[in-house]
Amino acid sequence: MKYSIADIIAKPEQRFLAIAKDAINVDARTVSLAFSSEEPVEFYFGFEILDHSPGACDLSLLNDGAALMDNHRCLIGKIEAATTDADRVNRAVVRFSKAAKAEEMFQDVIDEIRTKTSVGYRRLAMVLEKTENGVDTYRTTKWQPYEISLADVPADSTVGVGRSKDLSNNQPLPKTGVKTMDPEELARQEAAAKEAQRVQMNNGRTAERTRIAEIDATAKRFADRVPTMDAIREKAVNEGWDESKFAAAILDSMPEAKRIDNPNPNLGMGEKDLRTYSIVKAVRTIAAGKPLEGIEGEASREYAKLAKRDVGEKTFIIPNDVMVSAKRALSTQSAAAGGYTVGTQVMTGEMIELLRNRMLTVLMGARVLSGLVGNIAIPKIAGGASVYWLPSNGEVTESGQSFGQLGLTPHRLIANTAYDKELMNQSSISIEDFVRDDLMRVCAIEKDRAAINGSGANGEPIGLLSVPSGVGTVTFSTAATWAKILEFETAVATANADSGSLGYMTTPAVRGKLKGIQKASALPFIWEKGSAPGMGEVNGYPAGATNQVPLNKVIFGNWVDMVVAEWAGIDVVVDPYSLAKKSQIQLIVTQWADIGVRHPGSFAVSTDAGNQ
Repeated sequence: MKYSIADIIAKPEQRFLAIAKDAINVDARTVSLAFSSEEPVEFYFGFEILDHSPGACDLSLLNDGAALMDNHRCLIGKIEAATTDADRVNRAVVRFSKAAKAEEMFQDVIDEIRTKTSVGYRRLAMVLEKTENGVDTYRTTKWQPYEISLADVPADSTVGVGRSKDLSNNQPLPKTGVKTMDPEELARQEAAAKEAQRVQMNNGRTAERTRIAEIDATAKRFADRVPTMDAIREKAVNEGWDESKFAAAILDSMPEAKRIDNPNPNLGMGEKDLRTYSIVKAVRTIAAGKPLEGIEGEASREYAKLAKRDVGEKTFIIPNDVMVSAKRALSTQSAAAGGYTVGTQVMTGEMIELLRNRMLTVLMGARVLSGLVGNIAIPKIAGGASVYWLPSNGEVTESGQSFGQLGLTPHRLIANTAYDKELMNQSSISIEDFVRDDLMRVCAIEKDRAAINGSGANGEPIGLLSVPSGVGTVTFSTAATWAKILEFETAVATANADSGSLGYMTTPAVRGKLKGIQKASALPFIWEKGSAPGMGEVNGYPAGATNQVPLNKVIFGNWVDMVVAEWAGIDVVVDPYSLAKKSQIQLIVTQWADIGVRHPGSFAVSTDAGNQ
């Protein structure tokens, strides 16, 4: 099949060369390499020779700080200078950045693992030089390189770093069938090459900004627990660390948070012990000034050893075994703190409910990791893999997929409540279930609030609305419309996150507003009745309302990418003195928890109120 020169010129091309170790300057992070010669290379149309005579190769883009790439995909450095030698070989000095990916590539070059380079270029003019045995050979008489890459598959391996090829006698062959571009087409191709360079440089800058933003987010999360955080952060930014390497350095500098020897959060309590274990009995015993004995005391002391915690005379630990087996029989709590139940036959379901904020994050699909021991790191994909087609004899190229980690460490969550002594001693309903449910419910509500709007300051986890970068945004400006509601889904879909446990979350005020706004004339209202109890439906997805969301914002996302981490064991301090005049026993309950968002792009948040 014959190809026209115009068709061949219209397609950008790449050539591959080899790297030699003797042209590497480790201190300066530079590599001197030859990136093209007049060696014929076979393409789909025949063979091509790149002309290296004076004026044939336009090096202006390379000498304007063009990109050094990894397999034409990922920025790893820049081109310092490019020249054409008298021996008709193009050479360049490239400098690697300090970013994590570039560090990896540079070390591979030093170790002679990465030994090939590739040049991306555009043909601007070419001629058919000869035809032998039905095979055409073309000479590209005007061409423009726009980037240089580390590559895996060589094509022109005659030159490389520190190498030269004596081509002084290789005179251009007589040119026949000359065809060059008209000035307008030449200008268009040059503009396209400059645009490609601009896009590559912008992608590199975006990747660097993302890297620093991830480091800053992790630094903010643990700033109050690592005195040397500023120094660690500065080193991470300057030396090109990725977020996972930075997180590992932080964990190494937190001796109090080292992983305990036994990762199993359970003591292995039997069914009999679990049935007889009583939180209320433990509270009564300590409040009476007696030492905690029996299964409650034994379990507390053993769990203190397992979790390496100190237990005082007025403190006991509820082991993870008990919390896992506990039946949450109560779904409501008495508004009168239990006083109305003394001496009265009252069924659990008839107790007066407290008006509490809805716990929506878990209901929407957030993952709960419970019974944790020590710091944990959840893997996350930081960069996508490349997928491409190959001919039957083609060689696969290493994927550019990269991985990071979401670090989670315990944050102290303290709840303070009190119970009447008469209630603890004389109530006719299941006080044990009541106390267990009440203590857990108070903590769960605060974890729910922190998951949505945790500030990251003063020991508080970083919630979704405080994630520093990556979360999509939608601005209403005026009253909500159906088109604006759809923008939330579009923002998440643009980040390739529109699958999983998707749903909308907002406040009761916004819900009321959306129930009165039609999608369009003669169409239903934006907020429709949902299938789940207490839930609505917006745009075909579950929708919930809670006062945990601040400023009447609207949130949409794949909630399975939110992680609520809970560490095993609950510490309870019994204080029978502070409220003794009121005949009450005060309990101070401490849990350890953290919040993490695996992929910020899985969420979109309104920048203003949704009930305007």
